[in-house]
Amino acid sequence: MAAEMQASDVQLKLENGTYSLMKTPLVLAVDHSNQVHLHKDGPNQDVIKCLQGLDDWSRDKVPTQKLKASSFGDYEFSLGIIHSRHFESREKLDSLYSQEWQYSEPFDPNKKVETVEKITFQKALELLTVTISCNMDYYLANYEEMEKDLGRKLVNFDRDDEKLVKGLEQELFYNQVVKIIGGSVDDDRATSSVMLKNFRNLFYDGNDTFATAEHGEHYLIFHHLTS
Repeated sequence: MAAEMQASDVQLKLENGTYSLMKTPLVLAVDHSNQVHLHKDGPNQDVIKCLQGLDDWSRDKVPTQKLKASSFGDYEFSLGIIHSRHFESREKLDSLYSQEWQYSEPFDPNKKVETVEKITFQKALELLTVTISCNMDYYLANYEEMEKDLGRKLVNFDRDDEKLVKGLEQELFYNQVVKIIGGSVDDDRATSSVMLKNFRNLFYDGNDTFATAEHGEHYLIFHHLTS
């Protein structure tokens, strides 16, 4: 019962403007220098504290050399995560997120928005003109760290075997993303694919792009800003 009261309270405060989805717990951000930052607590953050603006991203962010990013122009990118229990529906999430571009028409839940029912995490980023991938230069220079993140020892490793290295790159990226946003029954470990459901690009004006998707029991909130 308490969980239900908390959930309805969060949605109410988002509706009346006390909270903002722009303060959703960030798990990943890329700055204009292409540096990827991760939150030290990953997806295990205090959502209420974040929505109240009491967290400190500048303090809690950790730069990582294990991932690299690129996009067009001078850009910034952020990825937030919030549990779906805080919303009565996905449409409610999208409607509340639309408040962040108030100069545009509010999100109409009855208006058809192009939805990609199933898409990999990487492909979703590509639709936002963002590329995030595994930094194999780092891993090849830090062999023990590569074995640690793979969770196993590498026997007869040949760094000149392009097919082998490509497979390891995909596996390492998969493991990194699962650490960042958690796992889901929809993910495909066999192909090292983190799978998202119902990806929607809600708004784009040439500079700002706002999008949402589902992953397991969580909603993902994307924001890409470019000049």
